[in-house]
This record gives sequence, C-alpha cells and structure tokens, in this order.
Amino acid sequence: MRLFFIFLFTGISLFVFAQQKRMMRQSAWQQRTDYIISVKLDDERNTLSASEKIIYTNNSPNQLKEIYFHLWPNAYKNNETQFAIQKLENGSNDFYFSSEEDKGWIDSLSFKVNGVNVKWYLLDTIDICKIELNQPLETGQKIEITTPFKVKIPKVFSRMGQDGKTYCISQWYPKPAVYDINGWNYFPYLDQGEFYSEFGNFDVSISVPKNYIVAATGDLQNEDEKNRLYQVSSSKFKKGNKESKPENPPSSKEYKTLRFVQNNVHDFAWFCDKRFKIERSEVILKSGKKITTWLYEINPDHSAVHWVDTAILFYSKMLGEYPYNNATAVVTPLEAGGGMEYPTITNVQSSDRGTIVHEVGHNWFYGILANNEREYPWMDESFNTYYEARSEYIRSPAFHNGFNLKFNNSNGNKSVSTGLGESPFGLTMFEYLMSARQNSDQPVNLPSYEFTDKNYGSIIYAKMPLLFHHLQEYLGDSLFDVMMQSYYEKWKFKHPLPDDFFDIARKYANDSLDWFIKEQMNTTQKTDFKIVSIHKDSIRIKNKTGSLVPFSISQLKNDSVLNTRWFKGFEGTKNFYIDSIKGKIIRIDAFETTLDLFRDNNTIYTSGLFKKAKPLKIILFGNFENPYRTQIFFAPIAGANLYNKTMLGLAFYNNIIPHKKFEYVIAPMYSFGTNDIAGYANFERHFSTSGMFKQIHLGVDAARFAYEYYTNSSTYNKISSFLSFDLKKRNMRSSVNQNISLRSVFLFFNKNINTDATYSIAKSARIDELTYNFQNNSAINKNSVNVVLQNITDNGNEIKLFAVFKQTINYDKPKKKLDIRLFGGTFILKDDNVSGDYQYRTTGNMGWNDYTFDHALFGRSENELFSTGLFTHQLIEKDANMHMPISITSTNSWLFSANFVSTIPGPVPLRIFADVAYVNSTAYFPQTSQTAYTPTFQYVAGIKLVVVEDIFEINFPLFNSTDFETAYLNNSNIDYKNESNFQHLARKITFTLNLNKLNPLKAAREISLF
Repeated sequence: MRLFFIFLFTGISLFVFAQQKRMMRQSAWQQRTDYIISVKLDDERNTLSASEKIIYTNNSPNQLKEIYFHLWPNAYKNNETQFAIQKLENGSNDFYFSSEEDKGWIDSLSFKVNGVNVKWYLLDTIDICKIELNQPLETGQKIEITTPFKVKIPKVFSRMGQDGKTYCISQWYPKPAVYDINGWNYFPYLDQGEFYSEFGNFDVSISVPKNYIVAATGDLQNEDEKNRLYQVSSSKFKKGNKESKPENPPSSKEYKTLRFVQNNVHDFAWFCDKRFKIERSEVILKSGKKITTWLYEINPDHSAVHWVDTAILFYSKMLGEYPYNNATAVVTPLEAGGGMEYPTITNVQSSDRGTIVHEVGHNWFYGILANNEREYPWMDESFNTYYEARSEYIRSPAFHNGFNLKFNNSNGNKSVSTGLGESPFGLTMFEYLMSARQNSDQPVNLPSYEFTDKNYGSIIYAKMPLLFHHLQEYLGDSLFDVMMQSYYEKWKFKHPLPDDFFDIARKYANDSLDWFIKEQMNTTQKTDFKIVSIHKDSIRIKNKTGSLVPFSISQLKNDSVLNTRWFKGFEGTKNFYIDSIKGKIIRIDAFETTLDLFRDNNTIYTSGLFKKAKPLKIILFGNFENPYRTQIFFAPIAGANLYNKTMLGLAFYNNIIPHKKFEYVIAPMYSFGTNDIAGYANFERHFSTSGMFKQIHLGVDAARFAYEYYTNSSTYNKISSFLSFDLKKRNMRSSVNQNISLRSVFLFFNKNINTDATYSIAKSARIDELTYNFQNNSAINKNSVNVVLQNITDNGNEIKLFAVFKQTINYDKPKKKLDIRLFGGTFILKDDNVSGDYQYRTTGNMGWNDYTFDHALFGRSENELFSTGLFTHQLIEKDANMHMPISITSTNSWLFSANFVSTIPGPVPLRIFADVAYVNSTAYFPQTSQTAYTPTFQYVAGIKLVVVEDIFEINFPLFNSTDFETAYLNNSNIDYKNESNFQHLARKITFTLNLNKLNPLKAAREISLF
C-alpha cells in the first residue's frame, strides 16, 4: 500500500497478542483454507447478508483445539478498537467523531464445525474471536466450518466502506488467522499495518441490484455478464472532465448473482458501483500466457489500463510470471493511503502510473509470497516500492523492444545524478533524509504498528527500498536479479519469513551481509563518509559514523563516470588506492547507492588550489538539495509596518528541505519610512545525538526594525543566541514532544526622545531565559505546558518565573471544542530601578509589552494611552491574555488567570470567551517611595469571530468588571463619558493577528511524500 506523505492512554499496549519470541524462518508446512461464500448487498441499508463455508486443512505437526478468526468489520464498531486508537495516534480524528450511522460491524454469527455448534467468543479486541473445537483437529485432517454473518458497511474510513453508493468490500468475511511455526498469528484490523492470511480456493457468489457493475478477485463465471463487460468496455478511455461526476442512478429492484472463482489466493475483495466505466487490455507473457487487464473508474479523464499492462509485464520479467488470468485496478475513494492491494485486484485512489504499477506489483509480494506484513512490513512494501522505482527506468514501448534496467548504474560509463529528485530513487532518498537528519528515524525490522505514521513512509517506503538498491549495486544487476528470482520461485505461495530471504541473499552474495541485516536493518546507524585529502594515487577517507556499509569510489570527468571500484566498509580513517587517476573529480558513492546522510563532503578535485570547493549555484526561490554545488537560494520579499512603512528586499537562504547541518536565512530590506536598512537573519546548527536528546540546536537570530517608544521614532536591534535540546521519546509513537532551551536576548535601541520626556528609557537590555516545553499533539484533547524562568537586566536585575498550561477538550465533533488557558506568574527578584515594561499585566498586552521583540507586528507601539487607530486594538497572547485593549493592572508581584473559549452550535465561526484574573496589583506612592499591593479580581466575557484559527481572530467584549470602565474614564486620551453605548462597545473590540505562524519554510519542512 502506498502512503502519501498520542500518547493517549498510558499503560495500554497496542498489541497484547504479540509473542515474545518469533521464529524468523518458515517451516515446510502451511495450513489451507478453501472458501465458499454467498453474499447479498442491501444498498439502502448499506449491509451485507452472507453465509460462509470453509474447508480448513491442518497441515501442521500439531493437534489444534481451537481456531482464531478475524472479524475485521468490528474494527469500525466503536472508539475502543485498536483501529480507532491507532487512527488517533496517527493524528486522524475523523473516525472518532463519526456518527453511529457511519460506523460498521459484523454480527449474526453462528459457528458450526461439521454441522455441529461450537463454543466461540470475542476476545477483548472485538474484531478477533476464538472458536473451541468439539474435537481436536489432528495433523492431516480437515473440518468444515460454517457460519452466517451480517456486515454493516461503514463509511470509507480506511479500506472497507461505502461512499455515495460506491462500495469497497474488503476484509469483510470471517477469516481464520494464520497458524504457522510461530503459532497463531491473530491481530486486530489496523489502518497502518496490513495482513497475513492462509492460501486456498475461493468460490464467491455476489448478489447486487442488476444495474451495478462488480469488479472482484478471480474469474467471473457468468457468461452473459462477461459478454456485457466486454461490450461496454473500451480499449482506451476518452479524455473527460474530472470535475463533472456522473449522477448515481436509482438502484434496480431486480437482483443479479455473479460468481467469481479463484484458486491459490489468500484473500478476496470486491468493488461495485452503477457508474463504472471500464477500460480493457491484454498482455502476453513470455510463456505465451494471455492476461486480461482491466481498469474500472467512475469518471475517467485519461487512459490508464496500460499501466496495469506495464506492471504485469515488468514484474513477470523481473520475478516470475503472473499466475492468474485477470489483473484489475479499480479507482474508488480510499482513506488508507493511495491504494490497497488484493489478489488479482487492486483499489487505487487515482489512476496515475506510480500508484497503479505499485499496487498491481503487490500481487507478487502481498499476493503470491504472502508475507506476514503486520510483523515484517518491509518484506512486502519495501520490496514492492523498490521494484516500482526500478520500473520507472522504462516506458511501455521500450519494454516491448527489450529495455535497459540500469539507471545511474556503477558498472559502466554512465552519467551521474546532479541532485535529489533526478533518479527514480531520488525522491525516495529525500523522504528518508527527512526523518534521518532530524534523528527521528526507526530501525527497519520493526512490526508495522511500532512505526510512527511518518516513519512508516520514510523507513518502509524509503530507507528499505534504498537498501535493496544498495544491495543491487553491490552485487551487480544480474546476480541480484537471479537471487530475487530464486527467492520468488522457492517461496511463492508459502509465506516466507525474514530468514528465508536472508539465507538466499547470503548464498548469492557469498557474504554474511551483516552490514545489511544487522546494521542497516536493525539499527538507526547512519552513514556519512568524508574525503579528507588526495595524494597522488591514494584517497584518504574518514568514516564519520562507523557504519560498515560497502561503498564505491569513482573517477569523473564533468558528470560522466570514467571508472568505479567498490570497497568494503571500514572504521576510522583509511587510505584507499586507485590505480592511474585520470578523472578531474574523485567522488565517493557517485551513483548515490548508499544512505549517505550528507553527500556534500564526498567529492574532491584532483587539481586546483581549493580541491573541496563546490561550484556556486544561485537559484531563484529554491530547488532540491544538490550536494555537489554550493546552493544559495534567493527570493524577493516585502514587508510593512507603521514605522518602517513599506520595505523591499531579498531573502537569501541555503535550505528548504530536508534539514541541513547548518542553515541560514538572511533577509535585508530597505525601509522607505526610515530610509534605513531593516530585516532579520537566522543561523542555526543542528547536532544529532544518541543520548537522552534527539537533537541539539545552536543558533543566533538577529532583527532590526523601527518602532515608536511613546511619541518618537526609534529602532530596535535584536541579537538572540540560543541552545535548544529536543528530548528523545521513550515511545516513538507518543504524540508528546519535549524541549529544553536556553536563550539570551540582547536589545540595543536607537531612540529619538524629546528632551521633555518624563520616561527613563534604557539604551540596551538583556533577557536570559530557561524554558521547558511540553506539547501533546494528540488528535483530540491536545495540551501543552510552557515554563519560563527569566533574568532581566535593564538598569538593574529582576527574575520572573511563569507558566502557561493549555488544554483543548473536544466535544462530539472534531471542530467543536473548549480551549482552556491557565497562567501563573511571580517575581522571584524585584528591582524598582527596572522599567515597568517587564511587569505582568491582566490585559492590554499589545506590541509594546513584547519586551523580547518575538512577535511580528504592524503596530508594535500602539496604545490607547498615547495613540489612536486600528492597531491600538491588536493584542498578543501574553500574561493574563484578557481580551480588552486598555491596560488597567500591572504587577511585579504575582498574577493568576484563566481563559476559556468555546465553540457554539451552528456553522457560523463564532465562539464564546471568558477571561478571569486574580492579581496582586501594584500601586506606587511617590511621596513615601513605597509600593502597595492589593489582590484584585477581574473578568471579561464576550463573542469571538474566528476568521483563521490561531492567526486572525476578532473579539467583542460584552461583559466586564468595573475596573475597565474606570480605566477608560481616567484616560485623558479618551472622551469616554460622552460616547454612546455603541462607541463603548466599538472601543473594546480587539483582534489578534499572529503573523509568526505564517512561516513558509517551516511549513515546507513538515512535508511528507508518502
């Protein structure tokens, strides 16, 4: 299955069924299950009524007293199933908040063995049951198991479901779990993590309203229906309008029963719709066997059945011939990635080349080899993704004329890649680097359910296919292909386990392959080679990580390889001799077959003064990373605020994605308001560690912009140095992230202050911060904690300690919620010489309260005490965060507050808010030079209009404590007494505009390709 790129309940294990020790090698026997199923679709109630007969053959050497069954439609029954829990862990809450009508189940079961009732019961996980045999099933014996069953078809949340009378019927019938050398392999249905089933013969009769078109596993037996499909099918879809979806006609009252038969498969799926258009083709294999290929799609806009042809021909040539008569792709709604495979039929979300070739290719791995993908996902997904990438080397016409499977291959004078994205494996490497460079990757050889959502893509669909490519290059194409054909031929229809593949790989490689199996598959060991120097005919190379992977050294002339030699892995630093250096360039891993984390140190020139210097390439906006060029990206930028006015400039940066070790952004702008230079810059170095920290970040930020301090134009210059530690997770699937950071903010002010100003303003200030961040990004009920200790130096010293706790409580719909924010702060050390700007405030937290200058603001200094206009109503989230625009209370003692924001019924994006604060308010008496403190309670409540959540919101206070009215009456800048009630209301309106969240570079780095 292709994927496009919470810690909720501690102490709950996702899989209580996993055995502590599992055998890695298959035995000489396997069980057999033969099915006869009859099923009827009720498309008014979205139900299936069915009966099933299974002939179960015990080929094991063991006596069986029970048989476990998968009842996977029950995964959709409630929010307590393992499927529902995993969906939340992966960040999806669509199923959690779905209605009862949209959920699904299986019931009406009544198991009999050889016609006699047996005891059976559900396990704690309700999509698994155990039947107890009345008599033990001995080795070599068969039994007949029968049961009726009824399925409520859910909405499409994963693989099975219905959407507008399009039906995807998969994992739908009671299915015996696999019994193998490891015992019973029973497990719940999951979105992330696929299946393992016994081989057998299927005879399935499907009854549907007569005007439905059905596509299913196997060969259709109804001659009249076969003739109709041949008549209505086309050899090529005409180009259509994808946006114009045909209407769904009423269902016929008359039913038809279609019979499908297929031998030697382990699963059966079917799909139906009344609007399917059909494209049909045919391929002939080398043996002369003819395969009919099909594509079913409701509203096609291009021809695509030829991609089914391509897959059948390619995989048949590379591994072994397709053993069935039909191969079908069906385009339907699908929520579990871009496609899902079943024997002889595949479900795809779109009819593009990559998806169809990938999913049809699963017939060889998921279908014919039938690995235990739940425990060993790489044996299916990784192999198949590797072959999908190799299939990109060809196009159909070349295929029929004999095609070259090499691309950037190290065994000839070929052109090399010039950056990520140019080869079929380029984007795969890109996806791996996304997690590996952030040190958030996981070992390959894990069960599917232990991977994070992103790592399931970056490891199973990226790292392991790259390792297969590395092995292919290390062994050579011919030997690798013979090895894979031997593996396939020996283990087809037999459920191989990992050691079955490793045994064959070791035999053909004549090598232990420890670098491949023990290191690269079972650890997160990174690879990073570096050329140190060149001396005549020797190259000195440093292995920066200790990875023992084999690697190649090539001589290049321009971008063409003259020769290549392979070397075994080593530790430390070592000289490697190359006979007769002729090339202008020496490069490690020129064909990019290793998983080298940073290739920018892999190249050296054989002559010249600066042998390691890479050619400079300046690129507008950006491009994929090219490790063989010094890339500088640039883009025009514009800005504006009330003081600088319009600003124009250029941003220069060295990276978008994936992360580099060292990254920078330099963005100078010319200010037309001050005729001066403004702008910002960031320099950051990332360090990955193996200890308690996942990554360490060391960097410097700088900014320079104009603002107004009270009445006159000023400029602030900010330099902030930081050291940040990302804590490593104990449970990689946890949604909790923790960070500890140290920061020093240095501020220098260029001020133009009237000589009669009554305010004492420092020319510089420094704020030292120690921060702890805890964030739980669960799909429901998110929460976070932020604790900050600040030391402020500004004509004296003050120390503050404050914390913010946030909690979201979701109602019965994903966008209906209550947001709670709690704040508590105190001064550990006070100093009356320090400016009052650093005091806690209940409200009026405008730009001039942003004393660390962290927020991007249009009107940083606007305040109703000294100015008028729109931006006197802009608030930032700080301290008590009360939604009023006038500051009435500040303190250098303590402050506690709570903010509540709740959605309300209906589609209008309005919310109710309520803010309360309890503050030890400060009053200074100059006659006695004393400060008095008075505990005060304040509140405000009203309506919030959410234009863009967390970015642009407008607040309408309706109720507030009298303190605010008094503050307005005492404000000489406001004629509050003579204003109307409407003017009073308008004066209290505030808004938030969070420009800090509109960061395109940060958004780009969250991209996942799978």
